[in-house]
Amino acid sequence: MRYLFTLILLFTFLSFGQDQIVLKSFVKSEGLVQLRWAPTNAEIFQNGLKNGYTIKRIGTEGEKTITIAPLKDRKTELLQLDDSLASEMIDFAEGVREANDENILKQSYAMLTLASSANKTISKIVGLYYEDNNLSSGNYTYTVQLNKSDVKSNDITVNSKKLDSNPSCSELSGYSRIDLKEAYMEWEAKELNPFYGGYFILKSVDKKNFSKINQTPFFHFTSQYEKDKTVINYVDTTVQEGMTYYYKVQPINHFGDPGKESNIIEVYIQKRLKGFCVIDTVEANEYVRKINGFYKGETNEEIASFILLRADEIDGDYKLLEKITAKEKSFVFNYKAELLSGDRHYFKVAAMSPDGDTAYSYPYYHFSLDQEPPGIPTDLKGIIDSNGVAKLSWSAPEDEDLKGYRVFRANSLKEEFIEKTTILELKTDFTDTLDLNNLTSEVYYYVRAVDNNYNNGDNTKPLLLMKPDTIPPVPPSFKAYEVRETGIYLKWANSGSSDVSKQYVIRQHNSINDTILKFYKEHDTLLDSSGDIGLKYDYFMVAEDKSGNYSQSKLLPVAYEVGYRPGPKIIEAKANLDQNQIFISWEQPSLPIYSIQIYRKKNDGKYRLHQTIRENVNEFSDSSLTINNEYHYKIKIMYKGGISSKMSEEVSIIF
Repeated sequence: MRYLFTLILLFTFLSFGQDQIVLKSFVKSEGLVQLRWAPTNAEIFQNGLKNGYTIKRIGTEGEKTITIAPLKDRKTELLQLDDSLASEMIDFAEGVREANDENILKQSYAMLTLASSANKTISKIVGLYYEDNNLSSGNYTYTVQLNKSDVKSNDITVNSKKLDSNPSCSELSGYSRIDLKEAYMEWEAKELNPFYGGYFILKSVDKKNFSKINQTPFFHFTSQYEKDKTVINYVDTTVQEGMTYYYKVQPINHFGDPGKESNIIEVYIQKRLKGFCVIDTVEANEYVRKINGFYKGETNEEIASFILLRADEIDGDYKLLEKITAKEKSFVFNYKAELLSGDRHYFKVAAMSPDGDTAYSYPYYHFSLDQEPPGIPTDLKGIIDSNGVAKLSWSAPEDEDLKGYRVFRANSLKEEFIEKTTILELKTDFTDTLDLNNLTSEVYYYVRAVDNNYNNGDNTKPLLLMKPDTIPPVPPSFKAYEVRETGIYLKWANSGSSDVSKQYVIRQHNSINDTILKFYKEHDTLLDSSGDIGLKYDYFMVAEDKSGNYSQSKLLPVAYEVGYRPGPKIIEAKANLDQNQIFISWEQPSLPIYSIQIYRKKNDGKYRLHQTIRENVNEFSDSSLTINNEYHYKIKIMYKGGISSKMSEEVSIIF
């Protein structure tokens, strides 16, 4: 720090401006004006000690100069001051006057200027104070100038009959703390800085006779860490426990005179306990825990009550259980525990003084052997997803001493359940992994709770979970087939799986599938008469179970060949008398043909080959006709593969 103190200097309500000396006045009584001034730097302060000051006064009597002589010329006079500090402060001021070290000079300037703000003797010694008395009524203007220089103060004008007054001291507050034998006081000072430079703290034990605690004024200091501090805090350590003290503050203005005292406060210094509690024994009798012990301290200490506290951990949060009035310095607590057995806690006992001080015991650990199993978990439920992951959850029992849970599994209620957990955990869910590629569709689980003493509770009721069915059913299989003129006859063995819901017979041709039969298990044969003779088909069957799994039989290739083809279907047959013709049309053959044969008979005659056509057409006109006859027609197609069709149905036309 550059200075020993950070100061609240004189006249904080003024701005220095261009003035290098700040002047202030106070009309103490009629005709008596007090003057105080303060140099704004250490150099002016030192020159004032060397050369003194001149006060110029202009008033009703005209102009007058008053000289404040240098320190050396006033020494004899100053030694006559009625102040034990006078001689010591004169010697110190003479040292400052001759100081050459800049830091020492600045520090001394700060100390003496601060001390002058509340001590009239010091302000006179350093030449910063003057009383002008026996003044006539009227206005007077004052200016202070440093001798042998042009440095001077601001002008200040006063009315010699208009008295100045000191403001009241701010509200004083105080208290004491049970943990420290001290009295704390606080009052607002920043707003009083323009009026007061220091403070005396007065103390009494009877509220009548007060004496000073501090022999030198107490000042309002701030530091770089508390620039916004506006109050003064004072701590009195010269107190005794059990005593009541009264305090008030006596402010001192910048002219060294006392101001208006503060209010009186009362501070009681609480009696502190010097000893400690000892827990001797803790006994368990069913639900009751009996805690015995005593307070160990000084003989004259007074105990008002004992309190019992408990925590789950040695450094945990201790909760108040009971409070009893102290009849002597021993205690007995009969505390009812929540558990019959298995409780484990840390106990503390504290003695309470009438003044609220507390003396604790060391933590005392107590546990009782737990012989009661925990309750049964509730609301056990679960689900198995398509990946075979089983997720279980349940609600915990109300026991507070749970260690964790054990989970068991079986594929049947007739099997032994196997434990799936490997560690005890307090979480109320469990994940298990199942193999879905087997024929076991059911799985059972139950859960039991375990307490801190490893007592096992009863099992929950077994929970049945169904595995997702990912195994397809056994596929059906064809046993035999037969190509008949009326269709293709199929025979098969149905799927043997119990969960089959549907089966299908499917016919495939040129990658196009046709479902020709959908059933459960009521069929095992089929005559497929919807196919076209001459085509090759692939037959297969599909079985579907209740979970939507599918299986497919092997393909059964079948050629629908019976040695002939169906007769062509005649679409139209009509007579045209104007053109002397009979017109016939039929469905266009889908296979390559060798020839189309038209058969005809007249009336009741026999069919004879009437005409052979060597191209793939689907119509024919017959003009070899005579009127008044009935003509009958049939058509037969010869295919290039050597296969022929049957005769078509007969059509008859009357011409």
